[in-house]
Amino acid sequence: MFEVRIQRRDETIDYAWQTSYGISERVIASVISIHGDKKGLVLPFKVAPIQVIVIPIPTADRGKWELVLSYCNDILNELRSNKIRADIDLREELRPVDKFYYWELRGVPIRLDIGVKEVNSSSVTIVRRDSGEKVLVERSRLLTAIKELARSYDANLRERAWRAFKSKVFRTTDLDSAREFLERERGLVEVPWCGREGCARKVSEILDAEALGTPLELNEHSPQAPVCPICGKTSATYMRYAKKY
Repeated sequence: MFEVRIQRRDETIDYAWQTSYGISERVIASVISIHGDKKGLVLPFKVAPIQVIVIPIPTADRGKWELVLSYCNDILNELRSNKIRADIDLREELRPVDKFYYWELRGVPIRLDIGVKEVNSSSVTIVRRDSGEKVLVERSRLLTAIKELARSYDANLRERAWRAFKSKVFRTTDLDSAREFLERERGLVEVPWCGREGCARKVSEILDAEALGTPLELNEHSPQAPVCPICGKTSATYMRYAKKY
């Protein structure tokens, strides 16, 4: 869409800045496709229906098992009272390893493994869904550790997603190279653009791809005086193109 203009309050004319956004199935699909891995979902901490799952590790000693359950329920109540969406898996028919797999598949960000060892040492084993990293923390520091981990976890997902996105962006001044990339990869190409609608439409025809817009990160993506591949004039920015499926 080109040449969409508005009249500002001071009666000057400017280009419209607009977006279309809504929380819907598309956002859910994006979360699944961008962050998921071979094990299943990897949900951001802020949006996960269950943020922390508690897994009691069983023991044959009935007395010790009761202590483990009491310890787990105390932790569960503390997390919930601090507005952390937590749950506990008490299913007796499943082994701990099966429960691990079950909750990994569903993308729960943080898992707490608690057995006799943790009860005796007044600690908790924390497992991250994104990296699988395990860390043993003191029971007294559990709430603080989870809040710190939640920030680190979401930051890691964002960074990982940005790296994946940038790896699929190909910048070139050559339209043949751009066309070859789009035929070979599912990604974006950035081609120098002079700012003229006609040139953008011509590139779209040559690449058989849709013009999606220019990068917002002007400093990062500003061209070093390339020229428009259509008219030969100095480019003001880059236009992004991609196939639509």
